Amino acid sequence: MTTPDRLGKYGITEVLGQGAMGVVYKGFDPGIGRSVAIKTIRRELIEGSRPAASMLARFRNEARAAGQLSHPGIVAVYDYGEDAEVAYIAMEYVEGNSLREYFERGTRFDERDAVSIMTQLLDALAHAHGRRVWHRDVKPANLIVMMDGRVKVADFGIARIETSDLTRTGAVMGSPGYMAPEQYAAAAIDHRADIFAAGVVFYELLTGGKPFVGSTAQIAYAICHADAPRPSLVDPDKGWERYDAIVAKALAKRPEDRFRSAEAFREAIVEAHAAPASPAIAAETIITEVLRPAAAVDVSSPSGPPSAPPLAPGARPARGGKRWGAIAGVATAVVVVAAGAAWYAREQTAPETVAAAPAPPAPAAPARAQPEQEVVFWESVRNSANPAELEAYLAKYREGAFAPLARARLEALAEARKRAAEPAPKAASAPPAPERKPAAPEQPRATAKADQEALFWESVRASSNPAELNAYLERYPQGTFAPLARARLAAIAAAEAKRAAAVTPVAAAATAMLQPPPAEARAPAKAPSRFDGRWMADLACEQFMEMQAFRRAFPTEIRDGVVELSRGTPGTPGYWRVRGQVGESDRLALVGSVIAASQAFRGKENPARFDGQFGPRGFEATGAFGKRRCTLALARAGS
Repeated sequence: MTTPDRLGKYGITEVLGQGAMGVVYKGFDPGIGRSVAIKTIRRELIEGSRPAASMLARFRNEARAAGQLSHPGIVAVYDYGEDAEVAYIAMEYVEGNSLREYFERGTRFDERDAVSIMTQLLDALAHAHGRRVWHRDVKPANLIVMMDGRVKVADFGIARIETSDLTRTGAVMGSPGYMAPEQYAAAAIDHRADIFAAGVVFYELLTGGKPFVGSTAQIAYAICHADAPRPSLVDPDKGWERYDAIVAKALAKRPEDRFRSAEAFREAIVEAHAAPASPAIAAETIITEVLRPAAAVDVSSPSGPPSAPPLAPGARPARGGKRWGAIAGVATAVVVVAAGAAWYAREQTAPETVAAAPAPPAPAAPARAQPEQEVVFWESVRNSANPAELEAYLAKYREGAFAPLARARLEALAEARKRAAEPAPKAASAPPAPERKPAAPEQPRATAKADQEALFWESVRASSNPAELNAYLERYPQGTFAPLARARLAAIAAAEAKRAAAVTPVAAAATAMLQPPPAEARAPAKAPSRFDGRWMADLACEQFMEMQAFRRAFPTEIRDGVVELSRGTPGTPGYWRVRGQVGESDRLALVGSVIAASQAFRGKENPARFDGQFGPRGFEATGAFGKRRCTLALARAGS
């Protein structure tokens, strides 16, 4: 790939580094005369690839998360853009080295510098947490020590924005050794996961080694089951006894046992230090040459695996550790989630921490490249509490890479159901979701068609709206994810039945008293939706490639709360159709497809989706036709 002269408004001055997914450039913004770092991700690795597409989502998330923050201790993001070849983020150009480089050089920080780094880190995290952004990948590689001794936090690629759906399904992301127990379990995560990771960094600053060591599987097991050795024992005669309790609190297994906030963690460190925290580390400690591109612009490992195997406490690492590859990352995901699932099940019955040295878990299955559809299937169910969904995965991929994890999840769910039944054995329980025999594997299909199905499923897999799941089944009745869609529908139906069965006799009698007289009872049982009638639709789409932005209005009608919109000629480029049912809280999700009209993708069918809610002014939604972003509004005709 040749070096471009420009990206957007930025002139390219030099290449800072290259990675597996893209290139990092030094650029110049002529408008305000400043240098910027431009991180890119190549489109050729994104188009038609589900795993790579998820990396693009993380890339956009990095721009969105860091773009909401403005703090001297956080690398600033200025701009996000895409062109025909790359997507890019323009960010603050920072000269310095990551804390990882210091550790790999064997640098030992004195108490003053350790406290300075921690207070700067916790100040930045407090700012992010105050704006409901959790970093979720705090580690030395993402902490940049600048030439003036100040620290900046970088790489918000897997950050959790409280209003974002990017990782709401419970995806396991992070770096082994720094992930909190709840991250390994793919459980609910908040700002206290960052507190745990910051505690690991503090431990390294004090002792020169990591609190949890061994293979990836052993690290996962130790984080979920074992206490870290006290810093005062690992590095004696340094006075670290005053920090032992602070580190133990930050590394608590249960989130509620940790510091309530980054500010509280910072205050505890400063109080134990018994002196004001320095705003920068000492000049004699700073590495004055830039060893390699800092974490802020590192594109070789977007999900953040460590660059070298973990070291024993106090050991001095060798230089030049190799970065893990994608295959090792798959094995790591399998191992850490299995350990996390066991921890999560254990925490429900035995909240106390196991003090004895843990036995190493069973070795992970050899990693191997996985078919894209299996990865998408597993991502859809890996955080599910519905046994039917996990069994659907096992029926289709009995020897798959994630099969051991699926079985471990099923065992944990069975144990949880058993414990839940013990306190009240006489209580009635809802019938389990009926098992459905998965459809026979379909014959191999064209790659383009498989990609379209995966895109369609990606848009509806987390939905609780039966209409969306039925739309998938209508189009792909024997599709790869059809068993999972049917299992989801069965679970939704079971939940509805359970709610209906929960009506008490008194409530039922009260309901019967409110029923209309027999004469009126002969009227149609289904009352018309209050949204029924004629509406005007207003569709606006942004410019995409060579296609200009447009806006057009057209009439439509809502019947029985069902909204169906379409324009164009079926089967020809430009045709689109979406459909949905008004749900609870007046929310409406419209899903369907669009046939691309742009030159690069002409004739290709892509998913179309709009999510929004009815309000006083009608319906307003944001969405997209494939990669083209659009907005949709509905207003009562004549209003």
